[in-house]
Amino acid sequence: MAENPKKAKPGIVGATLIIGFDGEWVTEPDEALPHLIPRNRVLSYQYACLCSGQAWVGIAYTRAGARIRFPERSEEEIAGFPERMQLADLLAVAISEGIKHRHLTRWPSQVVAAAHWTRADLSAMADYAAIKRQFDGVQKTYVTIEKAYQAAVNVGGHLRRFRVRLADTMVLVPGTQKSLAALGDLYQFPKIDIGSSPAGESYIGHMDQLLADNPQLYEKYAIRDAEISARHVREVWRFANDVLGLGLPAPPITLGSMAVANLIKTWSRQGMYPNMVLDGDTTKVRRYDGHRRCYVTRQERVHSRRYKLNEELATECFHGGRNECFAYGPTADGPYFEYDLISAYAVAMASIAMPHWDRMRDSDDVAEFQPGGLGVARVGFRFPEGTRFPSLPVVAPDAYGLIYPLAGEAYATATEIAVARRQGAAIDVLDGIIVPWRDDVRRPFAMVIAELQRRRNEHPKGSLPNEMFKQMGNSIYGKLGQGLSGANAFDPRTEEHVTIDPCAVTNAYLASYITGLIRALISELIAWIPNHRTVISVTTDGFVTNTEIGEIDVAGPVATLLAAVKAQLLGDPVLLETKYRVEQLLPWRTRGIATLKYGAGSKPKLARGGMREPGHMSISQ
Repeated sequence: MAENPKKAKPGIVGATLIIGFDGEWVTEPDEALPHLIPRNRVLSYQYACLCSGQAWVGIAYTRAGARIRFPERSEEEIAGFPERMQLADLLAVAISEGIKHRHLTRWPSQVVAAAHWTRADLSAMADYAAIKRQFDGVQKTYVTIEKAYQAAVNVGGHLRRFRVRLADTMVLVPGTQKSLAALGDLYQFPKIDIGSSPAGESYIGHMDQLLADNPQLYEKYAIRDAEISARHVREVWRFANDVLGLGLPAPPITLGSMAVANLIKTWSRQGMYPNMVLDGDTTKVRRYDGHRRCYVTRQERVHSRRYKLNEELATECFHGGRNECFAYGPTADGPYFEYDLISAYAVAMASIAMPHWDRMRDSDDVAEFQPGGLGVARVGFRFPEGTRFPSLPVVAPDAYGLIYPLAGEAYATATEIAVARRQGAAIDVLDGIIVPWRDDVRRPFAMVIAELQRRRNEHPKGSLPNEMFKQMGNSIYGKLGQGLSGANAFDPRTEEHVTIDPCAVTNAYLASYITGLIRALISELIAWIPNHRTVISVTTDGFVTNTEIGEIDVAGPVATLLAAVKAQLLGDPVLLETKYRVEQLLPWRTRGIATLKYGAGSKPKLARGGMREPGHMSISQ
């Protein structure tokens, strides 16, 4: 039975009006200034609404779209259509239609507006220049994090005011498939295939031609995008509250934010509190924001003095993955294999025990830096001459990535130092910190990841819950490192670039531990590859080589540690899987490798290294 909208409160999933919106346009040169960037000619805006068990859709044409859609109308009638619509006006049309058809009984005080990549759809609005400062920036798009947008419109002589919270499905998509088509497939609600024109030209990019040739298909296709956005926001919000029990008053902003909320809730259910794992309590702090020229209240974690004194060293040890290319040009005949670490970051997180923050201490004893230990250090080092794959990371002089020289000075974690010592490196600890593990059998991240994995397995592969549980596990690591690299993001409210802030679970020591553990494992695996074998490249949690999998030594200390953790977490100690096999390769740079020969039943490998083909071409296997 549908909920009664008269009794519904804003912020309740299902009772809150969700309006998916989308725009259709064609890109064309500006006739007055043809040498400048082409402009977009907006044809229509679409909306799809969900509220209290009711659903309705619609389309609002612009002047350009109406001229094509209604060729029988006079220019005077066409002039009554707007060239572009304001966001509040579009939402008001959707609300008015809902009231007209009795899907709503009253004007809502708050709505959730949802689109797939709001950065594009907002820019198609007539008031974009004015409203873009009413929203927040996340992952290069617009959402509402703080204050909702206060919309005001005149409808039938009545001033209607309502709050708008903006959600972007692009940052709520589980997995790596970010397209609306992939999102629609998740609901068995596919995008409409619009095909090609009678002349054989694809309608994509020529939506004005589709509107002229088949207006019914145009409308069905255009509205579907808005429907997918509305449905996904509702289902993610339901998942957060009904499945995870988070009690969110609005849709989650990103999947990462939802993963953090679930992490903390799971710890609390198990009798653990974030300060036990992360050090320090969270508190509300009111600070003056110079960019916004006002005071802002935020939740911040207040760490112990000892933690803060050594945090800079831990942050210096927070690097990215090991990414290198060791061979250039056509390889000899293979076969060659790409091996990937299975669930690398989940297993690394699961190995974390309970830190004893109160016993954090300085150490210059290199023997204290052991595999799986929570330690960070600045070290001087020298590997023996002839070492094929030195394993201590040094930030390149141009600050672009990591290099692995035979000698130098590095910021490294305990596990990386242990691997380097096993390779025979002479190491001098210049500045070092050790955080002992507590005598506590609990592994705080393992219990959360195991629960996510268990609950994921309760749902069919490819279903929304299955994908959501998977993505939540993958998101936790990124949140541990949020705000550590000093990266900037654009803040639409101030129109300035600001430093990304830490989140509720940011922890420099644990984030460094995880990245260091993965780099150390990869380094250990390739360091003991037989000398007659070749390693072509390494990419974060995988490597390409002509070594048969049985020749790879997985009995080293780091591999043994993580195999045991993986066995406990996933029931299988195997660390490596074969991703592909080919006969000859053409590597040219890090993350740049192509296939020259591949055998029957194999697929070619192509990593473009950031290169893109011209727009009129496509690369296919």
